[in-house]
Amino acid sequence: MKKILIILFLSLFTIHAFSQISEKSANKRWELGILGTYMHFKNDITRGGVGFNFMYHGIYVDYMGWTSSHGSDVKVEKWKEETCKTFHAGYQIPINRNFRIIPVIGYAVADITYTDGHNWSVTSSGISNSQYAAAEDKGFDFGAVFCVNIKKVDLFAACTAHNFYGGIGLEF
Repeated sequence: MKKILIILFLSLFTIHAFSQISEKSANKRWELGILGTYMHFKNDITRGGVGFNFMYHGIYVDYMGWTSSHGSDVKVEKWKEETCKTFHAGYQIPINRNFRIIPVIGYAVADITYTDGHNWSVTSSGISNSQYAAAEDKGFDFGAVFCVNIKKVDLFAACTAHNFYGGIGLEF
């Protein structure tokens, strides 16, 4: 793990040293975008999710997830749901006017939840079904986001230890 992080750091430092555009001119704007993700863990918990990203003067932050959607259903049966949450932070390194790399670190959580429609109660917000987590996996997440800029539109593609995601954003 230490070797991978050292190699990643040195390669990004080298890329930064040979970049063809000044960091200040590329990181003067702010940006807001939408993302879609596919999350996978070792114990076969897989889940898609949606989210957003925000970048201000080169500082990048994203959040993606998918929550339980059937906690208040009136079905009298059992069903399985998968939920996920992930967030990352990083700093944009411009390579040239239209291409940037953003090394990111973050955290990812995914779980499998079973909802039991036989075991329910009525609360002030409506019907509340019994839910329990059958499997959960979480951990430190790291990787890189690749950003292609076309005028004021940013296209993102990313690969981290637990996620593959992409999206589109607008610079302001």
